[in-house]
Amino acid sequence: MRLDSGALVARGLVTRALWQEVVGADPAFGAAEAGGAVERVNLVDAAVFANMLSRRDALSPCYEVRCQSLAEAGAPRLLTISELAAVLAKGRACPQNAPWCIDVRPCEVIRTSEACGYRLPTMAEWEGLVASGEPRVEVGALAELAWPDRQRVTQDEVSPVLGASWLTSPSAPAMRSAPTRIGLRAFNVGFRLALDAEVP
Repeated sequence: MRLDSGALVARGLVTRALWQEVVGADPAFGAAEAGGAVERVNLVDAAVFANMLSRRDALSPCYEVRCQSLAEAGAPRLLTISELAAVLAKGRACPQNAPWCIDVRPCEVIRTSEACGYRLPTMAEWEGLVASGEPRVEVGALAELAWPDRQRVTQDEVSPVLGASWLTSPSAPAMRSAPTRIGLRAFNVGFRLALDAEVP
């Protein structure tokens, strides 16, 4: 759906089927059909997925992702595309029967300033989507990740999670937010993608 800003924001959440097509693994906790929304992913996972999908569709990645394994010393380093893919291809990052878990690796995600490919919507874009009243917009099934109002987030910071969820009120996708550590993977949190209008 095109917003007044010109940005395109998906009417629906990223599905498990699309995630598996791009990544080759399914991190979801729920037993929903493959067409359902992917969940139990965090902001780092979502940024890596957006980069992978952008590369698949011949678009420029929007994010730099820097991570450090717990066995490494020093500052987080920029991961290569193959390393990013390997992070997600491990499949279930959480134990299979755990509805949530936290990735404690030191990571940071940086949004590039130039026009790029797929990305997380900002808080303002998500609010604009919900306020549009467009009946085909899918909201309320899960809480959703959104990009915070800054260029860089680190593992010690929080990111906004917006809307209703299974744990709150699926019938009322209010424009509210809750701070969540970017490493948290939860069974009631998914995400949708956005694309800038000037991307060819």
